[in-house]
Amino acid sequence: MSSIGSSSTPSLSPSKVDSNENHENESSMAMTQLSMGTTSAGEQMEVLLMRLLTQNTETQEQLAVQQISLSTKLGQHTDQINKLMSDFARMEAKVEAKVDGKTR
Repeated sequence: MSSIGSSSTPSLSPSKVDSNENHENESSMAMTQLSMGTTSAGEQMEVLLMRLLTQNTETQEQLAVQQISLSTKLGQHTDQINKLMSDFARMEAKVEAKVDGKTR
């Protein structure tokens, strides 16, 4: 199992949770006002666009965090592969030296 699949998505901070609740409340209030006829279509559109922008921004932030995590993990794996290659080359050289010593 790869470590990428086992890593969890960063949890939302309390400020982000509050922000989400505020946007949901604004959107809910806008829909209520619209159904009661007290909100113009322009105001509703503004609320919906702001909600979309907020969701888009939060998604971009999550993607940035995941990209950093992937980059870090890739760097670690690269280091491990390089170490394994070096160890393998050293072991291969020792085996060749023993084989050469026996054939002489």
